[in-house]
Amino acid sequence: MINIKEITPEVYESFIASHEEASPYHNKAWCEAVTTAYGFGMKYFGFMKAGELVGVLPSIIMNKPFGQKTVCSLPYCDLGGIACNDQTLVSDAESALSKYVSSLGYALEYRKGKYEKLEDESELKDGQKVRMLYELLDDVDAQLARFKPKLRSQIKKAMKNGVEAEVISLPNSDQFDEFYSVFTTNMRDLGSPVHSLDWFKEIFRAYSNQAFMVLVRFEGKCVGGGIVIHTKSKAVIPWASTLRSHNKLAPNMLLYWEVLSEVIRRGIIQFDFGRSGYNEGTYRFKKQWGAVPSPITWQHLEDVKLVDDIAGEKSAARAKVEKIWQTLPVSITSVVGPKIRKYISL
Repeated sequence: MINIKEITPEVYESFIASHEEASPYHNKAWCEAVTTAYGFGMKYFGFMKAGELVGVLPSIIMNKPFGQKTVCSLPYCDLGGIACNDQTLVSDAESALSKYVSSLGYALEYRKGKYEKLEDESELKDGQKVRMLYELLDDVDAQLARFKPKLRSQIKKAMKNGVEAEVISLPNSDQFDEFYSVFTTNMRDLGSPVHSLDWFKEIFRAYSNQAFMVLVRFEGKCVGGGIVIHTKSKAVIPWASTLRSHNKLAPNMLLYWEVLSEVIRRGIIQFDFGRSGYNEGTYRFKKQWGAVPSPITWQHLEDVKLVDDIAGEKSAARAKVEKIWQTLPVSITSVVGPKIRKYISL
């Protein structure tokens, strides 16, 4: 019998610190950044069996306009989910969570995944959500030599073209602005509302030495950037962008190579390239580095039970809105976008 109760951030942090499956998103820094940047509440749930804490769940309580309050674990990322010290208890813990959230009258957005690579891709469907995972070597030179010649030549091409990379542990205001300028342009071009600049600043404040930024520049101008967060053993890159106008210089290749190099220098082997739709463009880009897909499961509540979200095709209405968004000046999308983005948990 699993019981659920709210626990303090300190109890949560103590449990998650020693959990092998915990992702960088499970760090309480993620919830702290969400709360400070966007004003939503956070709750940590503990799962008790015979008086012992056997699992925890980080969550954000999202108040969406004209909708139910939603318990989300976790927003703005690929996964959250219950971390248990005994994997056989996860199902019972999820059942307890479903009943508890239903009793509150809240909706539930539940995302889970393990650092578990899928060697056989035949069971995947086009567009299915997957994380792209890669096991790095522990030496930068050996890692470069491990890549196929074509990939190495693309990395070197960027360098020969005069693209330069900088690793930044604690960005200053100008460096945040450089990254955000590229990121807002890229998100506008994709037709998607952008996160606020404060969101990225809060990520670095909350994660401290477990985050870093890489900027790539051409002739002194920032043409790309990425942000990485990590634990002692796992790293993930939630945000990366380069300017399409400079694609011929291959800045994206140098950006990702410098990211991987810094991850290795920090003694981390397990790298998560982030979410992609199976067989889509970003999937193929990440696969060329050697990454292997790992399915992720997003679920919601129906009749006190967790059911899988259905990944359907993009609606005609959404496609139309994206096209309109792409025509707007970045000066407008960077102001309006964050006001919308905070309510989009994806």
